[in-house]
Amino acid sequence: FGQVPEAEGHGANTYCALASLHLLNRMDSISRDECQRIIRFCVNRQNKGIHGRPCKVDDSCYTFWTGAALKIVSIQDPYLSKDESLISNDDVIKFLHACSDPIVGGVSKFPGTPPDPTHSFLALGEFKQNNFKGSSLRVDWSKILNWTVHHGKGQSR
Repeated sequence: FGQVPEAEGHGANTYCALASLHLLNRMDSISRDECQRIIRFCVNRQNKGIHGRPCKVDDSCYTFWTGAALKIVSIQDPYLSKDESLISNDDVIKFLHACSDPIVGGVSKFPGTPPDPTHSFLALGEFKQNNFKGSSLRVDWSKILNWTVHHGKGQSR
């Protein structure tokens, strides 16, 4: 789904469209052929991490947008195993770890840039919705979050 008819497909727009159809109980309005094209679009967004549009760099927020879109549309396909991932979970975990800041915590847009709340939130959303079944890697929550607690005060900074 693009931002307007006939526009280039975009991971976040695809998620919003599919989530809306799912919430309205109208996923049946998408044919099996359309589901297959959407699945192919989402799967083809993976390099190491995931990007939202063709020929763009991987961006941590699209691990959620595109990953969640893939999860929603995959529910519609009776031939897909619900226990098998269509993307490389190990590569996504490695990418998100590379985007995380081990000193202050949080997740950046891509490796080498400062973390921000939006990308941190969406990356955590991907960890929650994906569950990374079949991955040989474990999520290092201390690297992703890195909360520091003041002794005796119970407050995080």
